[in-house]
Amino acid sequence: MTFPLVMVEFYDSTHDPGWKGEEEDFRGCAVCKAVGWRVQMDRKCVVLAMMRSDGGCCSERMIIPRGAIIKTTPLDSHPTEGR
Repeated sequence: MTFPLVMVEFYDSTHDPGWKGEEEDFRGCAVCKAVGWRVQMDRKCVVLAMMRSDGGCCSERMIIPRGAIIKTTPLDSHPTEGR
């Protein structure tokens, strides 16, 4: 099975620790980018694998809700020779 290598730009939650005044500046959601192989996708989420083995296993999976995705960019996944 072929999995496309993609970069996903998405909104992520942020956390502001400590007590703040109600009228202090609110920065909103963070905009993040993640690169990985898209190993699964349905109407609710996209699953990226950061690492894949030759045996078909994957590790470091990231699950991103589809509603948080701003943009998905396909990347070139052609192998290059090692050093």
